[in-house]
Amino acid sequence: MGKPKQMRYLSGRNMDKAKLLAAAKSYVAKRDNAEVAWLYSKPFSESSHKTFFAEMYQILNLIESMGLKSGDTVLEVGSGSGWVTEILVLLGCSVHALDPAEDMHAIAKERLVGLKTHYKKESLPLIVYHSSALEDGLDLPDATFDGVLFHASLHHIIDEVAGLRECLRLLKPGGILAVSEWAWKPGDIEIERPLDAEMEQFGTLESPFTQEYLDWLLASIGFVDVVRYHAINGLFFKAMGNRMLKDIAQGPASATNILTCIKPRGFPSTSEKNSLNGTRAELEIIDTAISADGLSLNISILAKNTGQTLWVGRGFGAVRMSLFAGELGSPDFVEAGRFNLSNDVRPGEKIEMTVELSLDATNTRKDWCVGLLAEENFWFDRGSAKTIGNPALAAPGDPGSVQCARDGLGSKVTTFLHNIKKGLR
Repeated sequence: MGKPKQMRYLSGRNMDKAKLLAAAKSYVAKRDNAEVAWLYSKPFSESSHKTFFAEMYQILNLIESMGLKSGDTVLEVGSGSGWVTEILVLLGCSVHALDPAEDMHAIAKERLVGLKTHYKKESLPLIVYHSSALEDGLDLPDATFDGVLFHASLHHIIDEVAGLRECLRLLKPGGILAVSEWAWKPGDIEIERPLDAEMEQFGTLESPFTQEYLDWLLASIGFVDVVRYHAINGLFFKAMGNRMLKDIAQGPASATNILTCIKPRGFPSTSEKNSLNGTRAELEIIDTAISADGLSLNISILAKNTGQTLWVGRGFGAVRMSLFAGELGSPDFVEAGRFNLSNDVRPGEKIEMTVELSLDATNTRKDWCVGLLAEENFWFDRGSAKTIGNPALAAPGDPGSVQCARDGLGSKVTTFLHNIKKGLR
């Protein structure tokens, strides 16, 4: 696909970078006292609770889609008054907060200084503030970050090519870039009028992207696995159960730039659509143990990546361990749970996991399998069907109950390779 003709709202107009950056740095100073007070309490609003709900759903869903873990390091671009930074820090992530306006960082620091006392935390992850433009580059090594996050901020970037190239440089291989904001559709005055008003008042750049241009740009810079989302917020009446997602989304995928994409890892991964044939595994049951109360069975499993693809631990195509019974697609198919990998697993590497199966009268007689799947992409396995003995036949805590389960494990050896319909849960 060639470069789209329609790119950004202000494409083709002369951009005075120094003037735009000066406007961004003076953004807080141009607001009155009430507006500055709101920056401290953002995203709460006395005038519209609807705005709060939309903001919170959108950012929480986006962060969840990134698959961030406690201990990960995130670059938050356009961090502003720090309310998203606060969420990331409390989730255990170290954050580099990037915003040209030092006044914004001052508000964020006041907001975040109380976290230790308010949440009774002895220590917090690292927070670093950068008062600069992304496209000017950061004095940081390559492959610093697990994730880069733009929430309602990508449209402020003056030089999007330089800015996104910097993101690619700073991300670790397999790191994820996430964006959440409205897309521009040429001639959509409902979007363009507020943008014009904001620029008239504050002089900041308000230039969102068309979907076609942003997809082309990310691919041309080197990102892969672009996944777009509907923004689904709230609870829904039961009678709405047969409606399409696009019809109930507050931010439908057709009108937004809500997406994630990946920095390539250097070899194929399970997040790629054509990776099924190169994905293989060997599974081994290391140990089993029934809890003292007889209500759960812990199964320790060793999984070896014997294929040519990376098992990704988060996002689209993330590999998960599944306990299931029955044939996929059949009426008797049932899952007892899916379990996340703690990290990516390269070809030739192994990972050990312990999963827990709750035991009751409905499942102790089932033939359970341990399998692996690339979420929303495909199933794969080199394993065995496992028969779990009924722990009720032995007293809770009795070694006999553990032996009963062990005797069943390893029987009915099978090998299978299944495709799975996207979205099966």
